Amino acid sequence: MASSPEAPALAFLRGATVVYELEDAETQIGRGEDNDIILTSTRSVSSVHARIVIDPERKRARIVDLNSMNGTFVNDGRIQDGACPLRSGDTVRFGYDKETYR
Repeated sequence: MASSPEAPALAFLRGATVVYELEDAETQIGRGEDNDIILTSTRSVSSVHARIVIDPERKRARIVDLNSMNGTFVNDGRIQDGACPLRSGDTVRFGYDKETYR
């Protein structure tokens, strides 16, 4: 996602070789072409896998697993109830992909 002067990033999702700027209140992640962030490195990521929701006024973020087949993990724990709060420095993994994000 490219940033623009009118829309500063609300947060960042950093991988080993890429940084995604999260400019919208909701960012959808998955293998499918209709996602905001497209992860094609592994088949363990579902077509529509997860969504990051940011509340800039309350300075809070959460990640929602969208009933993915192989799960969404925060700090190596699988999200059990569909959503998990995110804090600075948390590690996020989608499915069994070796790539992690902060």
